[in-house]
Amino acid sequence: AGRFAEAVRHYERGLEIHPEFYEASLNLGVTLERLGQSERAAACYQDAIRSRPDLASPHYQLGKLLLSLDDADGAVRELRRGLEAEPEHAESWLELSRALARRGDDSEAIASVRRAVALRPAWEAAHRQLEVLIPSSGTDSPASVRRGSSGSSPR
Repeated sequence: AGRFAEAVRHYERGLEIHPEFYEASLNLGVTLERLGQSERAAACYQDAIRSRPDLASPHYQLGKLLLSLDDADGAVRELRRGLEAEPEHAESWLELSRALARRGDDSEAIASVRRAVALRPAWEAAHRQLEVLIPSSGTDSPASVRRGSSGSSPR
């Protein structure tokens, strides 16, 4: 935690000097999230979105955070906003799949993860999510994914 706390101080100092510094806001949010400070992290992601609304990354980070806080609706909203700005952001498609599945929107979740696979065909995390969503039995009934995580590998 010591190095993270030091990083927070540096990012905050940088933002005092350059408040519109997108990367500092985004990285501060990631660091605060790792320190368990979700509310502050969300505020940083929102600052990053205001600075660079044309990028998917801050929406992705906020969406991931919201999903980890069991706000699937908020996660879907943010991830979709990011994808409007940057439709080729594969990570957002995968996270959107997880959020949609958590909400019970199974067919949309499958379509989203398929988009992630199309963008990054060799991406194992996306293939694992697809396997969770479409069990080997061939049905499109992914009840198990609703309990899944938003990490790099679904449960």
